[in-house]
Amino acid sequence: HSGLGLTMDESMTRVLIKSIIADSPAEEAGLLAGDEILSVGDTKVQDVSLSKLEQLLRQDGKTVNITYKRDGTIASGTLTLRPLI
Repeated sequence: HSGLGLTMDESMTRVLIKSIIADSPAEEAGLLAGDEILSVGDTKVQDVSLSKLEQLLRQDGKTVNITYKRDGTIASGTLTLRPLI
């Protein structure tokens, strides 16, 4: 697998991170299980399917900006996607 290093749970219109893979871009960026992904780049999660979101997060070498919400606070981080073993 490649990409961010996380598993997601789509619950109605929200996408929550279920788990983070060790030594992945997601872990390095400080994302945590329970964070809600709001957007990937200019693409709002509510506007796309989970499969489209997964495609956006599986582009090796691409740098993406992730906007997420944790405990009611919105934050963002820039991550470079890479192959995961």
